[in-house]
Amino acid sequence: MSNKINAEVLHIKLNTAISLYRWLATVPLKGQLSRRRTEFIKIIDNAVRYLDEKRNGLLEEFANKDKDLNPRKLADKDGNIRYDLSPDSEVKFRKALEELLSLNYDIDITKDNKDTIEDIANFLNDTDIEFSGQLANDYYEWCQVFDNERQISK
Repeated sequence: MSNKINAEVLHIKLNTAISLYRWLATVPLKGQLSRRRTEFIKIIDNAVRYLDEKRNGLLEEFANKDKDLNPRKLADKDGNIRYDLSPDSEVKFRKALEELLSLNYDIDITKDNKDTIEDIANFLNDTDIEFSGQLANDYYEWCQVFDNERQISK
């Protein structure tokens, strides 16, 4: 079934955009659909960069500070660097991150990306890939983005 997008903006929650981004990057596709997937991932990449920037800002905000009021960082036994968060600050950070992830990320639908977005919507709608567990829930959310009657005309 072919779906045409009527909207000028695709509204997608950041957490939905990120899960779709990660999943699409792992799905083997052929030919033109693979190219469309790559184009769509580039569109969603802006959301990933935005989220990383905001997440790092939240970490810096909630991290314990050194004597110069800079966020303190710690190294774990494997040498990985992380921000030093108190248990209370970690709870506040996680709450702020959840709020951030629930925000809409708007993608302008232009003549340059409309076919790409429609092809991804159609792929999701018509796929014979089987989903279960959390991935099934994610799949439902992805389809909801494109199936929204204000965004797609069937």
